[in-house]
Amino acid sequence: MNELDSKLIENVKIATNEVIQNIYRYGYMNEDGRPIEIHLIVKNEVLVLDIYDQADPCNPEDFINKEYTPSENGQMGIAIIKKLTKSFKIIPMNHGNHTQLNFDFPKQFASKNFLY
Repeated sequence: MNELDSKLIENVKIATNEVIQNIYRYGYMNEDGRPIEIHLIVKNEVLVLDIYDQADPCNPEDFINKEYTPSENGQMGIAIIKKLTKSFKIIPMNHGNHTQLNFDFPKQFASKNFLY
């Protein structure tokens, strides 16, 4: 995995997967073929992952600060995302939602280009 911290890469993968699962399950109600757009950039030693969907705009206050208990249906995705990221927010838009995940990015890699 080049020199980049494998723990950072794993945290990005897990958090991204949780967001996509939540969009698919709750935003798109398990409907296949709906678009999800992902952008990744490094700014000021922060890896910023922007994820856009075209689901109905949500109200993040309804679920983002809620305490969840594990169940057979999951219910731990938001807690996992919060634990793995530096910060996390969901912004409702006119035609969908914008989820932003921020991760600390090691300074020594901030100016390098990586392809994965």
